[in-house]
Amino acid sequence: MTHDQAPSVDELRAMAVRCRAEILRMTHRAGAGHPGGSLSEIDILVALYSTRLRYDPKQPNLADRDRF
Repeated sequence: MTHDQAPSVDELRAMAVRCRAEILRMTHRAGAGHPGGSLSEIDILVALYSTRLRYDPKQPNLADRDRF
């Protein structure tokens, strides 16, 4: 993914909130799990994937992609 224009802090916060809701939804559906780690690291992951990491979900095997 190219990052021509970085998302604003408010946009990053909104993405993190949506991700947190999905983490809780998945844990609830599974009926088990330990969401604490995922909930605590989601801000970092959202920031990295939205602003720094080079990747293309449509081409996951690109040679010059970043690996996390």
